Amino acid sequence: HLNYQISMSYSFNLASSNWAVVLMLLMVVVILIHHLYTHRLAQAAFDWHPVQAVLTEVFMKTRSDEGEEEHAPHVKYEYRFKGRVFTGKRLQYGNLWNTDYAVSSALLRSLRVGETVTVYINPHKPGQATIKPGYHGNIKVDVLIHCVVLCVLLAFVWS
Repeated sequence: HLNYQISMSYSFNLASSNWAVVLMLLMVVVILIHHLYTHRLAQAAFDWHPVQAVLTEVFMKTRSDEGEEEHAPHVKYEYRFKGRVFTGKRLQYGNLWNTDYAVSSALLRSLRVGETVTVYINPHKPGQATIKPGYHGNIKVDVLIHCVVLCVLLAFVWS
């Protein structure tokens, strides 16, 4: 009877670890889909409707990640489209966090609070806007990393 309980306990733990791997697989797939969707929006923004916006906030955000500082540009702007006022916060699609302050600050170089800038809005979803169309970063590297992680997790599940 004692051996049976130990065996059942071991099976339960194995099943639990498989579920954990399956959940990690799902998370990686969801993140990969999000990256691909974001890249699609970034490319579509080249064809969006340009409108004038007024910058209301421009500054650098800083965070510490395991003792290393990372920086990202932050913007906020207001624009009108078809009689409605919208607020946007997107400078560009992609991951703007960087450990090199100079790289991050270069994205804000020509932007000042109170200035008028051109933003590109999705005419079908006018609340969706960006100052710089395109994707900041390398989507191929992002996809490659996620695919490698998926393969490792799948190999673990099938082993």
